[in-house]
Amino acid sequence: MKIRLILNPKSGRSRRGDVAARVRAFIGKNNLDARLVATRGPGDATVLAREAVAEGCGLVAAIGGDGTVNEVAAALVNTPVVLGIVPRGSGDGLVRHLGIPRETGAALENLLTGGTRVIDSGTADGAPFFNVMGAGFDAVVSHAFARGGRRGLAGYAGAVLGNLRGHRGAAVRVEVDGAEVLEEKEAFIVSVANSAQYGNGAVIAPGAEVDDGRLDLVIVRRAPWWRLLGAGLRLMTGRLAASRDVVFRTGGRFVIGLVGQQETRIHLDGEARMAGGRVEVAVLPRSLRVRVPRGEANTLSKVSMIAPRKRKPSPQSF
Repeated sequence: MKIRLILNPKSGRSRRGDVAARVRAFIGKNNLDARLVATRGPGDATVLAREAVAEGCGLVAAIGGDGTVNEVAAALVNTPVVLGIVPRGSGDGLVRHLGIPRETGAALENLLTGGTRVIDSGTADGAPFFNVMGAGFDAVVSHAFARGGRRGLAGYAGAVLGNLRGHRGAAVRVEVDGAEVLEEKEAFIVSVANSAQYGNGAVIAPGAEVDDGRLDLVIVRRAPWWRLLGAGLRLMTGRLAASRDVVFRTGGRFVIGLVGQQETRIHLDGEARMAGGRVEVAVLPRSLRVRVPRGEANTLSKVSMIAPRKRKPSPQSF
């Protein structure tokens, strides 16, 4: 099987050691029909992934953080091509949810030995996301992080602390599947999640599943600082549902209206962008194939195994 590996050399952890050399050694060791290419700027990973699809690759791997994964996956939606992930970011929310190894060597090996899980995708005003999108404080943090010079967890922590005091929340009106309307005068966070967590163990949607054909809406209301602190602690311990300041809904389509705003800051998988005052979010059920450890797989791919293995056939591997 032809493989393309797309490396973002600027991802948070990619500068620690010669990742490219390790990948080339991995290709040579396993005698793979594979090629490593590097991105040069935003959007490059999507272009490179589309080229890989057009050239007949059966697996395209993103080597980078959440943004790189988003860009590569965007080119693979509703195709038979499998997304592989070698995580090099600091959050890696989707990776953690799917149980993909975060150590580079183990993640590379998973490309050979793993199975396939077919997961849902989301769109916000037509742009894809695969983990979480947001239009509240998390979007403010994403925009601040994008402007800042520090990467990794320290950069995110600085963006959070630097913007926490000044963020007052916004009045929102959210339509849920065209059947219910939620109105909040001061929404601190408005997120729609495909997987359970932002990354780094911050579980924003405790009940979210990536293959249930639905997305999870999470609204955190503006509250006194001590209650927000409590919600933050619950976020990091997977118990956000216990907070009285949080509203959860599941659905296939949400229309998020920022009352009185002509444009708003949003993020898609942590990548900052601007949108109008009305953002339509929808699910694309079972639209992306992802290489995961065999125990996490849910389907048998039609693509043959990359390299022969001396083991009994498994319905979860290929």
